[in-house]
Amino acid sequence: MKNSINRKKKIIILSDDINTMEIQRLLTIGGKARIPSQNLIEVGNASRTAVDLGLTIMWSDCNYGAGSPISSGSYYSWGELSTKARYRKKDYSNIEMSQLDDAHDIVAASWGSPWRMPTYSELNDLITKCEKEWVDEDLYKGIRFKKNGNSVFFPVTGYIDDQTTKNSSEVWIWSKSQDDKDEAYAMRIYRNGDTIHVSSETSQYKYYGLNIRPVCPSNVPVSSVIVSPQTLDM
Repeated sequence: MKNSINRKKKIIILSDDINTMEIQRLLTIGGKARIPSQNLIEVGNASRTAVDLGLTIMWSDCNYGAGSPISSGSYYSWGELSTKARYRKKDYSNIEMSQLDDAHDIVAASWGSPWRMPTYSELNDLITKCEKEWVDEDLYKGIRFKKNGNSVFFPVTGYIDDQTTKNSSEVWIWSKSQDDKDEAYAMRIYRNGDTIHVSSETSQYKYYGLNIRPVCPSNVPVSSVIVSPQTLDM
């Protein structure tokens, strides 16, 4: 039996019980390993995948530029629209605004409405209103936020200073909110022993390269039906 997901050549896993051998097999054949995602919603003309956590916004199931939730995606300096070979202060565009407008928001500029980067307060809602679970597998590590019967996964990726990836065992995600002329707010997550440390109040130099997680309004009209485990023929 075929379905719309298979016709788009996506393979979506909708189970918390994902083993590393299965992920490796799916990645080998070019599939997308979703870790985990229930009730995936197709939003916008490009059918981007959103997860509804019952917050004011819905979250993309992947970082911007990533092919699956376990991939890091692309790294950007704050407010810039292209990746770089080196992330240095002297090469930065010196963008100053309290919130990035659509012309400086890589998600809004690339994916178009209703998608965009999250604000400082939206990252804080994710941190404070969702259950958190640290994931430590052979092929991927990161944090899973769970609420409303759904979940999103953020892989550890670190950030790039010049050509060096730093804090590679941590999650770093840009907000679209500025702190001051030199820094912008970012979400930082890491584990120390059994303790998960999360913060949306961390500021980072704007010229550093960080990952981005797209969001869209929770009340946006969806372009296709909700995907559930029963609709998939694996």
